Amino acid sequence: MLWDFVTYGWIILCEEVVILGVELGVSPIAYVKRRRLERSKQLLEGTDMPYGRIASAVGFASADRFSKAFKETFDITPSDYRYRFGSST
Repeated sequence: MLWDFVTYGWIILCEEVVILGVELGVSPIAYVKRRRLERSKQLLEGTDMPYGRIASAVGFASADRFSKAFKETFDITPSDYRYRFGSST
């Protein structure tokens, strides 16, 4: 009986994820990645945190992966973005 409940809950969750993906026009993974990168922009603009700490703070395994994803998404490196849009402290 518990297993049926867990299975049923998983099916509902999967259906909601599919619906969410359809509504957003992107996969749930792409949506989460984009949200993480948007948050990283805020950190680049408003803090002097090192890139590795920003990468970790927004959920990337390494600064290299973060930098590559940022460049692919926004067509600018995190360091160039910080230089252009970061606040002077």
